[in-house]
Amino acid sequence: MQKIFFIVFNFITVFAVAQNDTAKMNGIFERITGHVKEFKLDTTQVPDDKITNKIIKLRMLRGGFNINEAIAYKQQEDKNNKGEVSPQIAAYLDEQFKTGKGKRWLDNAMIHIYRQHFTYNELKQLVRFYKTSAGKKMAEDFPLIMMKSLIAAQIIHDTLIAEQNTESVLKYKSRDFNNSISKRKQLANLSTAKLVNPPLTHTPVHAHSLLLFHSDRSYF
Repeated sequence: MQKIFFIVFNFITVFAVAQNDTAKMNGIFERITGHVKEFKLDTTQVPDDKITNKIIKLRMLRGGFNINEAIAYKQQEDKNNKGEVSPQIAAYLDEQFKTGKGKRWLDNAMIHIYRQHFTYNELKQLVRFYKTSAGKKMAEDFPLIMMKSLIAAQIIHDTLIAEQNTESVLKYKSRDFNNSISKRKQLANLSTAKLVNPPLTHTPVHAHSLLLFHSDRSYF
């Protein structure tokens, strides 16, 4: 479930960034954060009225990749990634979200959410739109647009990180190289100093050496 939320949230992020409006993007994030914090799940039986019927019709017209399709996508992914979820649990969830109480609870929850955000007249306008050729195309292609947008954002994200990591490595190597050159220069300067000014050594002079020196002088 966290992954589904992550997918939807990422899409909102991509959409907001595409608007090239920082203030608007921050407003969207603040609104999402506030609503998520205050959200309370309601899976109770929904009213059998014209609003509920219009919501059901709208969700059918919208088609691909609403929350039910997102759940199905996630379940299929779990099946493919063996080991994350046991086959028994995967089969149980698949059944529950397709025909069991999982589907009933989710449908009720979605209808309650729609009722909080849209009036009956707004729902009628949305239904009319999704009945048009543009609306049908939007319903059909929106999942592809969303997934391609997420892939594009992920590739750009990974590329930027790779560039930053490469730049950091190059800076480190350059600093290390400069430090090495500096140390070599210091050693070279020290060696030059030793050659120009060789250290003076003191050889002790003993008394018997002086005697020999004077005795040698007597032969000249």
